Amino acid sequence: MKDTTNYVKNKTNPFIPLNPESKYWLGYIFADGHIIYSKRHYSVSLFSVNQDIMNKFRNFVGNKAHMYIRPTGIIQVCYNSKPTTEWFVNTLGIPVRKALTLNPNIPIDWDILHGYFDGDGSIRADKSKGKYNRYEMKFTTGSEIWKNRIVKFLSDNGIIAHVNTKGNAYDINISGKVQLKYMWENL
Repeated sequence: MKDTTNYVKNKTNPFIPLNPESKYWLGYIFADGHIIYSKRHYSVSLFSVNQDIMNKFRNFVGNKAHMYIRPTGIIQVCYNSKPTTEWFVNTLGIPVRKALTLNPNIPIDWDILHGYFDGDGSIRADKSKGKYNRYEMKFTTGSEIWKNRIVKFLSDNGIIAHVNTKGNAYDINISGKVQLKYMWENL
């Protein structure tokens, strides 16, 4: 007999209506999420090592979501919901294996980009002669289509990004005080 004590079916979709908070979490899931969509199991999960972020996500999706802490320290919040999972797959067009093919059916905006940055972004500072003299912001993705969409969104907002390819991944780099200040103000 299957143990169902940890499996709760959620019938609501917390991402609807689309608002700044739900779009932020969509962006985060685009970066560090996982979708299971099969005949017997439907779930949307988010992964992070940051307990505070995972608590906020669990609060967002609701207390029926389950939180698991893996031996590696990675935390997973799993939201078991057929309607929500079908919405991700059929409406947003998010494939189960999204890493190399991410191309959601939703326009990028600052809220989605903020969530994506918190999942797959970073800020780096180069230090020479005892002081920081160069800062750089970076987004990483394995999807060429998603990379192109981010670069276009940034360009449409006056941000010049430089892309580096590393194997199957793309780094979208932004530098310069004016551009970084603009990014900081909008993310």
